[in-house]
Amino acid sequence: MSSQKKLLLMYGCAISLLFLTIAITWYPSREELQNRQVRKKLESAHQLGWYYADRGEFDKASEIFRESFELGEEELGVRDALTLTSLNNLGWTEKALGDFSAAHDCFERVYNYRAKLLGESHKDTLVSNINLASVLWVLGDLAKTESIYKDILEIRQNNLPSADPDIVNSLVHLGSFYRLSGRLDLATTILEKAYTQATSLLSEESSVLLYAIEELVALYIMEGKNVEAEPLLLEILDIQVSRLGDEHVDVLRSKETLGKIYCSMMEFDKAIELQEAVLALRRKRQGYGHLNVASSLYNLSLTYEQMGSFKKAFLCLSQALPISRQSLGAGDPWLQAIEQDFLLLQNRVSRARHN
Repeated sequence: MSSQKKLLLMYGCAISLLFLTIAITWYPSREELQNRQVRKKLESAHQLGWYYADRGEFDKASEIFRESFELGEEELGVRDALTLTSLNNLGWTEKALGDFSAAHDCFERVYNYRAKLLGESHKDTLVSNINLASVLWVLGDLAKTESIYKDILEIRQNNLPSADPDIVNSLVHLGSFYRLSGRLDLATTILEKAYTQATSLLSEESSVLLYAIEELVALYIMEGKNVEAEPLLLEILDIQVSRLGDEHVDVLRSKETLGKIYCSMMEFDKAIELQEAVLALRRKRQGYGHLNVASSLYNLSLTYEQMGSFKKAFLCLSQALPISRQSLGAGDPWLQAIEQDFLLLQNRVSRARHN
């Protein structure tokens, strides 16, 4: 073989080896391709699940998140970030459905894994701990809940700039806990501080600002400070409508709360107008048998009752009661309140007929 042929053969072998190396290095293996496909499926499932959750269809969302978690656990392992996100999302939907024990189990598992993988002070671990605390107080562990919120606030204050929204967020969490625990003096101090910081540091587009205003409104309503609550709630609605549109579930919930405020302020025309609009939109979006529809009917009945329109109040409760019985357990306190009000109104309407 001539030297020229040997040289050409060497060049050919070198080029072939180069292409083979590129193929091995850059072309994904079958396992990598499968991994990518699973990740795409999980990301799509998360988007679909939150779509249903935003519409208030938590049963559908919960099923999607449960299936995505099972897929992620089987294909990627339970410690994978997307798998843990699926489990966290499942916890949120279980919480929305009122299964706080199931939500606790989900959040606790996510927190434990993230603490081991990322460390106790990592931002994702702190969020997981906040989620866990949000169900611990419902389950009655108030001391643990308070300890978690205080620890997270301290960690964030020590590690983040003073203007960081996560610090405001932690203040609101702690203030909300005190509000729900009935410690209103502490709640007022913390939530007003959070609101002041949020309005001075954050833009109107910030979800943390919205959260701070919502919790301060809830506190003022508990304290009977409806005059102070009304302008704040109108501020919330302006932000929500511009961001979410007029028919979003969060917007309707805020309008429902505003209707209660108007009712307590004896501004019944404003209350009825808002409550009837919310009822119509909920029926349109969620159907006539949804629990949110029962909530609207119940609030509307309370307004009519305060106006002395007992027949209209009774008609609203007559529609709310079967929906509530179908959706809630026999021992649910809200269902018991509706049943009690229904019997009282039934007696009033009956007596009015015989007079």
